[in-house]
Amino acid sequence: MLYLEPLLQVCPYSHSPRCLREQESRKGDEKLEEDMEIERKLYEQTTPDQPMTLTSSPDKEKIQPFLEEEVKETLDEMKKKKAPGNDGIKSDVMKIGGPQVIKYMTKVYNEVLKNYEKVFDSVEHAAIVQALRKININEKYANVIENINKGAPARR
Repeated sequence: MLYLEPLLQVCPYSHSPRCLREQESRKGDEKLEEDMEIERKLYEQTTPDQPMTLTSSPDKEKIQPFLEEEVKETLDEMKKKKAPGNDGIKSDVMKIGGPQVIKYMTKVYNEVLKNYEKVFDSVEHAAIVQALRKININEKYANVIENINKGAPARR
């Protein structure tokens, strides 16, 4: 309440245009402070004490290798006589292959998963931030991403 006393001395009538402008200005300052506090909290929540990678993530336990049973179930759920995917292989052909194909596909999927985890350790964070700025992403978000990546174990 102390910060209002000078305003009340200058503007004894709180509904006068001058007082309203002062009040709006103060509201804008308060909103800016609130926004800055939210961003600070967001940054603190996303910035660990120690750098994180996908391999050191607490969510690592959630990223389990694919199981042959999962691959078989997914293959069984695929519709027959559909156009092939980007690999050019129809699901019918994979189904005909039986257990050998399922075993091979499981191995391939797990290798892809390993490589996916490693790829982020070689990403140039500065290039990502630069690309975001180039497509006119809000500077606040680019700064947050830039600050999050400071200290992360990857190339700069």
